[in-house]
Amino acid sequence: MATQAQVGATLRQFTWDALYDDLWETLWPADGGPVEGELSWGEPSALLDRIETLTPDDGWLRVNPSSKKSNDPNEGEGEDPSDGEDVDEGPARIRYINLKAHPALAFDELGLEVDQRGDKATFVVRHEYGLFMEHAMSRLSNPPDDSYRARFFVTGQPGIGKSFGCYYFLFRLLALGQSVFFLNAPTTVYYFSSDGVQKSDENLEGWPATLEALRKSWVLIDMDDTTDWTPPKIFNRARCVVWTSAPQEVRMKKFLKRFGAEKWYMKAWSSKEIAAVTCILFLMLFCGNYAC
Repeated sequence: MATQAQVGATLRQFTWDALYDDLWETLWPADGGPVEGELSWGEPSALLDRIETLTPDDGWLRVNPSSKKSNDPNEGEGEDPSDGEDVDEGPARIRYINLKAHPALAFDELGLEVDQRGDKATFVVRHEYGLFMEHAMSRLSNPPDDSYRARFFVTGQPGIGKSFGCYYFLFRLLALGQSVFFLNAPTTVYYFSSDGVQKSDENLEGWPATLEALRKSWVLIDMDDTTDWTPPKIFNRARCVVWTSAPQEVRMKKFLKRFGAEKWYMKAWSSKEIAAVTCILFLMLFCGNYAC
């Protein structure tokens, strides 16, 4: 485990901040990082060691095909070809983080999960999150052309896990020792680096040190409240930009035009994922233990 370094001066417009110290100390590599190249594929042990697995029984969620038969003689036979479309049918084993057992990871709204659910506060590590990270990293490692810039608008319907996805991206990048600018409000920016955690509540200006830091960093944005807000142009200098947001058309078009971003639509929850959450939240009623 690393310790909060706070080495040297902060970036201009930034100050040292203690809010995310525990998160940084828990995940940042002891050797300082960053992990690059092929070694960056997969989850580092600092994150992987905190992830548990569950194989839930989702049979109660699956519709018996015979129950779908109609008495209408004019209705054709066969299944709806759209059934299961855009659903994340990932591995049978569902992965999750027990937030009560790992309080350093329970920041922002994840802390509310612990307040409300106690020992059952669960962060489901959706298969979709890993697929996106692998896609983004492959784009950085093997860009389609010399002018390519890695910018992504990650979206989906309400409750699909966009914010939790952004938190997972942050966890994984910190565990890789990758510097990150994290935005969760229009003028609030946290900068995670090997030196520690800094914060700015100002509109960032293009100071040389800030631009140099951006070129080496990912920018993660988790904001949904302000319809007409788009990331300041300075963030276009970053190594990679990821914005998790609702599919609000005006917002999406502005970001795609200004940053040349790709769209990534999160798939709906699979029956296994739904069953896993139900199993953990109602452990004593339905399952008796986490093995289900």
